[in-house]
This record gives sequence, structure tokens and C-alpha cells, in this order.
Amino acid sequence: MRILRRLAAATGLVAWAAIPVVGVVVLRDRADRVKLHDDAPTFIEVAPNREATVSTVGLRLRWNEPPALVAPAWTGTVSDVPVHPGDSVVDGTVVAVVDGISRPAVRTSRPFTRPLAPDDHGPEVAELNALLARRGLPHGEGDRFTAGTARGVAAFSTAIGAAPTFAFDPAWVVYLGVDRATVATVAATVAHPAPAPGEPVVTVKPTLTAATVIASQPTGNAGDAPGAETTEGDGGGGAAPARPSYDDVAPQAVPDGSDLVVGDEVLSLGEGREQVAGPALTLVAAHSTPGDSYVDAEVRTPPRPGEVAVPAAAVIVDAEGHTCVIAGRTGHPRPVPVVVITGEAGRTIVVPGDPALLRPRSAVEVAPPATRRTCS
Repeated sequence: MRILRRLAAATGLVAWAAIPVVGVVVLRDRADRVKLHDDAPTFIEVAPNREATVSTVGLRLRWNEPPALVAPAWTGTVSDVPVHPGDSVVDGTVVAVVDGISRPAVRTSRPFTRPLAPDDHGPEVAELNALLARRGLPHGEGDRFTAGTARGVAAFSTAIGAAPTFAFDPAWVVYLGVDRATVATVAATVAHPAPAPGEPVVTVKPTLTAATVIASQPTGNAGDAPGAETTEGDGGGGAAPARPSYDDVAPQAVPDGSDLVVGDEVLSLGEGREQVAGPALTLVAAHSTPGDSYVDAEVRTPPRPGEVAVPAAAVIVDAEGHTCVIAGRTGHPRPVPVVVITGEAGRTIVVPGDPALLRPRSAVEVAPPATRRTCS
């Protein structure tokens, strides 16, 4: 009996040990019978494009360097400075209060250089009449200091805190040579003597005057930019890179029906659609640093009829430079010429030469082999 039991145990052990061997043999047999078709084409359905097409462009920027707002012939003590860095200064903005008299910036074509009184005439009187008119005060016509001008001057002097008078004092105002200026620094100090004639009351930031659409440019290294120059360093060894110039880059027009966008702001365009329209320059300036010569932008185009999205790997550019996709899951797949609109993240937007051959839910071959990578 003991011999029989030992024989049975040994037989069971051999049986358990044999199971993995049998399993491997079976799997190998099945694997030998599976045919892996590495050259089998893979087709994926295309879909209509329902998203805006976005392409990156650039804006070439032009700035001017407006002069500081300087003091006229002031005497006395600064009692208030109501503007701060970052504030906008326009015609009528009070930039300082000296001896209790408010001193507004005035937008004129030339600074006032002398007192003006009844019976005076000339270009400065014309500027004074225009100034009074903008404020809704009595004024004369043309370049004559009339009784209306005198009444307006009296009202103006009272409004700023000066004693009523019929004679205009040029020290009441600060010349502003641009429509709008942004305060960079404030030079006048409360409780200190007023700045001397010609000394800054406030300095102003550069003003953006033009933004032209150009191709997207690399901005990581100023020295690599078109037209970049170098300037002498500060003694640290070698020349320092200057701000790049993009004067040699040709402008390009934004297509009709597309939007030019900086940040999330849609910019209005001028005639020819190559320039940002004047009112929109403030939006561009808000997304750039004063003095910069370039800022990135986007052109966003709504989906157009016939646009479809295909896998990027389905687009073929053959040896002759033709662009196509291989369409048709069944029967005889054939090349369909396409125009590439844009592509990103493995997806390409195309317009087929014949929309009937590439409609939504049509199938295109992905990564066809070299033998089928032809558009003819």
C-alpha cells in the first residue's frame, strides 16, 4: 500500500508540472496560426470642422517718445499732485495744484508763451479761443481776443481757483503735445516749491503710434531678430543686444472674415487689413511693454464650408509637391487633393478639391505605406 500511495503522489506531481508545458505548446500553436497583417490599411472617419482656425502672427510696433510735461513760469508751493504713475493725462487733466490753483494739461498745437488780454490777436489767441470752446465757456472766433474771450477767461480763472480776471495767464496751464499721455513718474512733490520753468512735472511713457501685421517672429534672442543691432555694454564685457527691429519683414493682410486678436481682444483694422486701426492701439499697448518692437497676436477664422478635420498622419505631400489624402474604406481607395488650412495636436484642417469625394464620415487612410504615398 505504501508503495502504491507513493506512486500515486509521484504521478500527480508529474501531472501538475506538465500543465504549464502543455499551455505553452497550445499558445504557441495558436500564435502560429494567427496572421498579423502589418500592411493592413487603417482608416479613420473625418469630421466637419466646427472650431475656429487659429494661426499665430506678429505685430510690428512703432512708438513715439513724448516729452515730459514741464512747468511753465510757476512760483509758490505744490499743494497737491492728483496724478500717479499709470494714470492717463488728456486735455483738461489737472496735473498739479500750486498755491491752491489747479493747473490742467491742455492739448494745443503749441505752448502758450505770453499773457493774453483784450485786443490781442494771433495764433496763441486762436488756441485760447479753441480751449475755451472745448470747455463750453464763452469764447471769441478766430485769432481775436474779443469780449467773448474775456468772459471765457474770467470763467476759466474762477474754475481753477485763481482770482477772476479778463487776462489769460499762461502759467495756469501745462502744455500737452499729444492726445493722451500715460504718467511714468511724478516729479512734483507736495509741500515743496513748484518745479522751476522747464522742469518736469510728470514724465510720460512712450505712446504706441502704429501696429503692423507681420509673420510670427522668434523673440527669445534679440540678436537673432531681423535687423537686430548691438549697443555698447556697460563695462561688463562685450556689446549688449539692442531691441530687435522688424523693418525688413513684409506686412501681411488679415483675410476677410478673420479676426485679429491680442489676448482676448479683437482688434479693428485699417484699410488693407494690414494695420491696427488707431482706436485699437490702446488695446495693443495694454498687452505689450512700452518700447517693444514686437508682440505676438492671433488670426482667428471661423469654420468655412467644406472644411474637414483629418488625422495629421493622413495628409500626404508626394514627391511632386502635391497634397492629398487617401479616401475610401471599401472598394478602391483613391487620392483626393486637399488644401491644408492649419494643423495642431495631431489634427489637420483641410478643404478637399472636390467636396463630394471627402465629406463628413468619409474615411481616410492613416500613415499609408511608401508605395501608396502618391497623389496621382
